[in-house]
Amino acid sequence: MTASKKRSAIGEIKEPSLLDQLIGAISAQKAAFYCGGDVLVSEDDESPASRFEDLTRDDNKAISPPIVIRWDLPSGKTLRKLTLPPSEGADGDNAIGSLLKHSTPATSGKKGEEVLDESYQKAAKLDANHFSTNFNPYDVGIVDAIAQVLLPGIAKPFADGRSTFEDHLGVVAELYKLNVS
Repeated sequence: MTASKKRSAIGEIKEPSLLDQLIGAISAQKAAFYCGGDVLVSEDDESPASRFEDLTRDDNKAISPPIVIRWDLPSGKTLRKLTLPPSEGADGDNAIGSLLKHSTPATSGKKGEEVLDESYQKAAKLDANHFSTNFNPYDVGIVDAIAQVLLPGIAKPFADGRSTFEDHLGVVAELYKLNVS
């Protein structure tokens, strides 16, 4: 009785919680467990007139403007910048090398624990307070795609006991860290 209505000890019927609905959807084996895709990144430095300009393309793919990553140097006095994809003549290799140099080793999950084991995975990271980017996953449809594929038909109960199906319930993107590998 995970995703259906439950009867409490005093006999009133309760709406299933969001967690119960998610468990029910996964248990029914009709839910997707992952999704993937790609984002086209323009080499053109010109910003589109609107962030939604490319959403009407025939291939249904949004195009991101060039992605800019800026990060602090340990001294805190200067910063570095990397633009992806690198433009012709730009020294992208040096910028990537500088990004790696100023990153810290990243831990990874191994047998249920967070470990720093470069023989298992060699990766580096920058925490969110040490870098910034102009890339926005909402603008290119990533958050919408995740919500539609991974959380289809999740119901949100109203205070009066009725339920409604709401798009994008529970999907939020936040800048956490930059993994470099």
